[in-house]
Amino acid sequence: MHLSRNRMKSHVIQTALLFVCIFCRVNFTTGQSLNFNHYSVADGISQSEIICIRQDSEGYIWIGTQNGLNRFDGYTFEKYFYEPSDNHSISSNWIFDIAEDPEGNIWLGTKVGLNKFDKNTGWFTVVSHRDANSIIPDNFVYGIVADETSIYINTPPVLTILNQKTGSMETFKNEFDYDGVLYDLGSPVIRDGEGLIWLGSHQGLSCFDPREKRFVNFLHDEYLFAGDNEHITSLFEDDKGHILIGTENGMHMYNKETKQITPCFSENNDPGNLSHTTVHSIIQDYTGAIWIGTEGSGVSKIVFKNEDPIGIEQFRSGAGIRNVISHDIVYTLYEDNSYNLWIGTIAGADKTDLKKQNIRYYKKSNDPGSIDLLDNIIASVYMDKSGKLWIGNWGKGLNILNPGTGDILHYSSDFQGKMHIP
Repeated sequence: MHLSRNRMKSHVIQTALLFVCIFCRVNFTTGQSLNFNHYSVADGISQSEIICIRQDSEGYIWIGTQNGLNRFDGYTFEKYFYEPSDNHSISSNWIFDIAEDPEGNIWLGTKVGLNKFDKNTGWFTVVSHRDANSIIPDNFVYGIVADETSIYINTPPVLTILNQKTGSMETFKNEFDYDGVLYDLGSPVIRDGEGLIWLGSHQGLSCFDPREKRFVNFLHDEYLFAGDNEHITSLFEDDKGHILIGTENGMHMYNKETKQITPCFSENNDPGNLSHTTVHSIIQDYTGAIWIGTEGSGVSKIVFKNEDPIGIEQFRSGAGIRNVISHDIVYTLYEDNSYNLWIGTIAGADKTDLKKQNIRYYKKSNDPGSIDLLDNIIASVYMDKSGKLWIGNWGKGLNILNPGTGDILHYSSDFQGKMHIP
């Protein structure tokens, strides 16, 4: 994974410019209107700041917050809290990450250690994840991921590999320093399709090979990576095997074939770029679209055609509007087995169905993507030979809508000139 520094910089600059130029030509699109279900404290969630979301093998949705763990069955939330008098309660209410092992046990990274939840007994057990010589004095478990045999625990700069069946544990120290600071959000860890473990930290990106038992670090001065900020905020492997990397300076992509990291967005507010560069979460949905959760500009969806980005759609917050998200600060994104997208914000969780809808709704609202009808009470509808819809409102007038472009004309007795009807 190494090239000479000058050669690597030259290659990265060329690829980065090409990639940024492609994305700068991406247009903002209205896309298919999505309706979001909102879940807040009033609906039963233990706390509004949603840090992580996962679905288990039984279909339950697990939601980790800064104050409690939640299990959602589609109707109600069951909440789990730390109880000092209960030895079988969770060890901390602050949940950084959630994983499930092949036996169906739920593993939790918290501010007070690694927890294992046994569904049969309903008990939580604190599992040791530090050896006696660990350089890390605290119990913060920032990120976890499970495979067929092991739990991989990210406590930068240490990776711990715990064998689920035998309980044996190995720890590996990266050359990054322990910075001694405790953080409120986790550090991501993923296992890619080749079995490599990718780890994020506040000091950079690293990849651990379990077979060779060694780290490869990606430093910003060698890879022109993340500008002057080395904080890795999210990781995801796309359907091409590329590693998508969220930072405080936008999204980047690592191509395993070229061994290059390229920025996917520039730092400005031009159309086709993120209006906020801190990326908290990245996923790819079942259609191939990339979703990006940001610190202050909501969620962006990138649509591709023949592997080229052709459109970007943003979903933002807005008071009293149904098809918007709860807040523009988005910590986590997750797609469940029914192709529902879950969005964790600082004001609760949102859910929307990503499957193609057979019915499209045309409704006047404050949402910028809505249809500008004179009114929502529809008295009559007619489609002419050109495909335009003539929509009569009850007592408000006439609308002529071009469904292809979204353009609409209004006629009313309240108007003057050629738009007047008696």
